[in-house]
Amino acid sequence: MKHLVSCAAVLLMSAMLLIGCGGSGKEPVPTAPPEAAPVSPSTQTPPAKEPELTVPPAAPAAAPASASAPVDPLLQKLIGTTWMVGDFQATFQDAKTVLVKGGDLAALYPNGYPATYTFENGTLEVTVMDQKTAATWDGEKLVVDGVEAVRQ
Repeated sequence: MKHLVSCAAVLLMSAMLLIGCGGSGKEPVPTAPPEAAPVSPSTQTPPAKEPELTVPPAAPAAAPASASAPVDPLLQKLIGTTWMVGDFQATFQDAKTVLVKGGDLAALYPNGYPATYTFENGTLEVTVMDQKTAATWDGEKLVVDGVEAVRQ
């Protein structure tokens, strides 16, 4: 019996809620806006011209700082070359990066290790995995730790 009373109470509350929210059930009929009186052509003003949007030309992208700094002509001769030093192959990719392959690195880095280097007055300091190696470059001959490299 309690269950029947509870169900009836829920149904009654739902019905009251629907009636309360639904209003009369009739939607108001929308009315058309009143028509404007026709304007004679002589008194009609032309529509306002929309302002044209102009986009300023894009400024050229700034070159990276490393590209804007002039590269030492001696160093420029080294960039893009590949050398063998013992079991290692070194390819100078740009003014700061040399790709080192082979030797002890081959197991960990089969595609090579991108090492960094500095160049000043014919002297290079190459850093491979926190190990620094000294080299010299005279424009023709590369000598690494006293060993002359072979150009590939």
